[in-house]
Amino acid sequence: MADNSLIGSSGERKYIYSLFSEVFARKPERDLFNRLRGKGVLEFLGEFCDCAKTALALGLEIEDCLEHDKKMEEAGESYEGLFVIPVTDNYIPPVASAFANRDGNGKAKGAFSTTAEEISAIYELHGVSFLGSNEKNIFVFHPDHVATLFAFMAFLIGLEDDCKDDGDALKEITGEERFFFKNYIENWTFVFLDEIIAKGSVFYVMVANIAKSFLAREMSFFPRGQFR
Repeated sequence: MADNSLIGSSGERKYIYSLFSEVFARKPERDLFNRLRGKGVLEFLGEFCDCAKTALALGLEIEDCLEHDKKMEEAGESYEGLFVIPVTDNYIPPVASAFANRDGNGKAKGAFSTTAEEISAIYELHGVSFLGSNEKNIFVFHPDHVATLFAFMAFLIGLEDDCKDDGDALKEITGEERFFFKNYIENWTFVFLDEIIAKGSVFYVMVANIAKSFLAREMSFFPRGQFR
């Protein structure tokens, strides 16, 4: 298992956030599946996230999708229902604001804009933007979409390389990671991933289970009380 220190595993964490961001943003097609089954990818996920059996099963499911068009179509339909906005009434929107603005019974209350505006301000502070992508089969990002949030976490972790010899700067960056994770990822993504597990295709069910294992590991890095 990889080292359990926050700094020591920065490269691995950045890679995993980026990988999940792509899976949540890109329509499932052969190119994506072939890269996921590339040498060592799923084995690494299984080891790092402590879910080797699920990672192995995901590899088999990917092979099945590549061999059977109907399975690939099912994954595509699941993607459309779970991640493309607006989603159908059968699914919860894959955006942080949808959860931040729901009551205890899951009913929408008020506008969804506040959380998205907060997150957009953070992106602007760092001079990054995830909006307006025209790449094939990638929808235009929403600032608080789960794929965008994971991409930004990867960005923050990548900043550690620029200040690894400056203790104060490194502490500030990891503090930003804690803040963003606690306020915009941890507080809703487990509920959303459970939604995927309950309603998604087999491929996304396995991806969601691995993502939950990864985020549970992330929570051990960011204990309560250690974010501003």
